[in-house]
Amino acid sequence: MSIRSPARTQVIGLSILCVVAACAVTWMRIGTVKNTYTYVQNQKELNRLQQELQAERVKWLKLTSPKKLELLARHLGLAAPKMTQVVRLHPAPKTRGLP
Repeated sequence: MSIRSPARTQVIGLSILCVVAACAVTWMRIGTVKNTYTYVQNQKELNRLQQELQAERVKWLKLTSPKKLELLARHLGLAAPKMTQVVRLHPAPKTRGLP
């Protein structure tokens, strides 16, 4: 049985501590890389969805523009109503106490 010297024990202890610290740093860096990758993928998806939303807004604006609606109405044979065809409805008077 050999007796270990205090210096040798300290070196072994410090070596083990360094290995554990290196493993901890490596584990944290791997987590950081994974999180960064996820963040980048989410940013790409967000950008894609924002572009898609913008394209849909442009389509909506084109479809609901007054010029487009007038052109479509003419194509379908529709015309603006004449004054004799317009019926104005007045709202019923509100009574007190009832909603």
